[in-house]
Amino acid sequence: MKALKDISNIHFIGIGGIGMSALARYFKKQQKNVAGYDKTKTDLTDELVAEGIEVYFKDEVEQLDKAAELVVYTPAVPDENVILSYYRDNDYIVYKRSEVLQKIAENYKTIAIAGTHGKTTITALTSWIAQCAGLDATAFIGGTCTNYNSNFVYGESNYMIVEADEYDHSFLKLQPHLAVISAIDADHLDIYKNYENLIDAYQQFGDSIMPKGQLLVHHYVSNKIKNNSCAYKIEDEPNKKAAAQFYAYKLRVNNGKQLFNLFLDGDMIEDIEFNLPGKHNVENATAAAALNYLTGASLEAIREGLTTFKGIKRRFEYIINTPSLVVIDDYAHHPVELDALISASKTLYPNKKITIVFQPHLYSRTQDLVHEFAKSLNMADEVIVLNIYPARELPIAGVSSEMIVQKMHHSNAKVCANESLMEELNNRSVDILLIAGAGDIDQFIPSIKQLFQSKKADL
Repeated sequence: MKALKDISNIHFIGIGGIGMSALARYFKKQQKNVAGYDKTKTDLTDELVAEGIEVYFKDEVEQLDKAAELVVYTPAVPDENVILSYYRDNDYIVYKRSEVLQKIAENYKTIAIAGTHGKTTITALTSWIAQCAGLDATAFIGGTCTNYNSNFVYGESNYMIVEADEYDHSFLKLQPHLAVISAIDADHLDIYKNYENLIDAYQQFGDSIMPKGQLLVHHYVSNKIKNNSCAYKIEDEPNKKAAAQFYAYKLRVNNGKQLFNLFLDGDMIEDIEFNLPGKHNVENATAAAALNYLTGASLEAIREGLTTFKGIKRRFEYIINTPSLVVIDDYAHHPVELDALISASKTLYPNKKITIVFQPHLYSRTQDLVHEFAKSLNMADEVIVLNIYPARELPIAGVSSEMIVQKMHHSNAKVCANESLMEELNNRSVDILLIAGAGDIDQFIPSIKQLFQSKKADL
């Protein structure tokens, strides 16, 4: 393949994906001719079109770019896709997204954020603090950061901040200068087959750090990764004997905001106001602050970045926020993420009824973690489980949403067909409503917002 700088025409298959769209935006900023296919029109594809990127939605050869010098695809695209097959059969240069990201990263000092949970928030926070510190880094974020209203930041420095995805072993393509491992929980077992293989992959990621680089790991996974890493965690009070170089302490909540202090390898920042809820987000903030500290960011810039960070769309995103009703949309699709979502909601609203609508993502994940899903969802007062979103998978015999509810033994849990959700919500009294899942559940948000606004108007 030619060097990326010498390529003019790039075609994306699955351009509407959060990772693929960030790559497309990068090449558009590089003044390349960028076009692509996706099966579904979304707000994100509309944004790409508004930015001058051609997007089409029919899996037909007639519409593809036959002048493409590089074709980029996501593993979520099935092999039988007509467009992907055409490019392969006609000897075009076809690369996975992770392979192209690897080529880009070779030109930067890379800060890579990995982990089965928290990596999108840490990536966005790291990028925002870096901007406050004047680092001007390029960033690829696995969600839409509200501060940028984008999943991509184009910087002029030689630093790149990237979310390192473990799916399909993608993160093993990177050789970062700085890296984080935020969590290693059982996930993507359709790829890794067992938890031990997943840990081995994270070990390989940790071993890929460049010479004189630094790996930062969450304290709870530090015993799983054999590496000269430093750790981050939460402490109750300042602790000279803490088993972590970086930690948050003195956590409290005031007027809907979290406050905490930070210990950064001997330096301290006190009384940080933070907009994101939940203990897990304080941990994410600690990791992002530590990464910037290691690049030389000032304590003042770190405080500014943390206090002015507005969050990420679909990460505890308020859709309705009134004294009588709160609706929160969240990407949570793993039991640990559901734990964090429901726990944060209970902390913020201790005397309110928590209702959750959850859409399981993948048959394989549902099968592998059915007991864990049931345990997490049991924390809510009322539970509605939608049909499984298959994404890239075919159905697995005997695997369904009913499996989760049957394991729950919860008197207020039920399975609901997607087409019946609005009627189900209309017949319920709701205090705090959580919308959770990584599939297409967010497509219900406009209808849910309209439903409750009209119900309020009728009172």
